[in-house]
Amino acid sequence: MMNKLTPCPRLVKYTLTIVLQLSAKLERMESANNKIMRTTFKMFNRDCGDGSEMPFIEVPFIDGSTPSEHNLPLLTNTESIKNLNLSHLREYYAEYTGYCATTDELAMKKAIALEIGVSPSKLRLE
Repeated sequence: MMNKLTPCPRLVKYTLTIVLQLSAKLERMESANNKIMRTTFKMFNRDCGDGSEMPFIEVPFIDGSTPSEHNLPLLTNTESIKNLNLSHLREYYAEYTGYCATTDELAMKKAIALEIGVSPSKLRLE
């Protein structure tokens, strides 16, 4: 007759505790990495002027996902920001700021520009 192995409750509890601790550490590392990537990419875009000669690079959203993962058009220059349709504008605004879209399209475009590291003055919207 075969003996069935039963897990030791203390070992199961210890293993679960370790897994939860590692998971929390990994989550913090991913969050820190996302902040570093966002800052680095914003600094790069800041030096691209209006993006006509050196295109902007994709800046991750605050949750770490990217516009391309959301099937949004890439923002490679100031013209691409100015030409966003209302649906894309609202989604970009919500994903970058964490706020619901406003009715002020100009304010949303300026906020998006700031979130990707571009001076709103480069948009020449006014």
